[in-house]
Amino acid sequence: MDSVASSYPAGGMSSPRPGSPSPGGGSRTIATAATISAKIVVAVPVGPPDTCREFEDEADEVICASAPEFFQAVGQYYEDFSQTSDEEVRELLARAAQRS
Repeated sequence: MDSVASSYPAGGMSSPRPGSPSPGGGSRTIATAATISAKIVVAVPVGPPDTCREFEDEADEVICASAPEFFQAVGQYYEDFSQTSDEEVRELLARAAQRS
């Protein structure tokens, strides 16, 4: 097994691709025990064609189910696109953490 150094932003989230800028600026290097091979897939139900193409430079595979030429907003493609409250997000994350 090869030792690998991974770059993490100061906040603890990993950069999406090696060599890509870290959100929020600074980074730290953490040595890992083994090389991990992962495929990055971006899948979205709807998006503007140019944005779907831009993802191709960042991900190994891009699935954009619908890319209408005259895209204006994601919400126009949903019957209910209401906002999710911060409290609901916290509750869902807490439930997910309990399951893992």
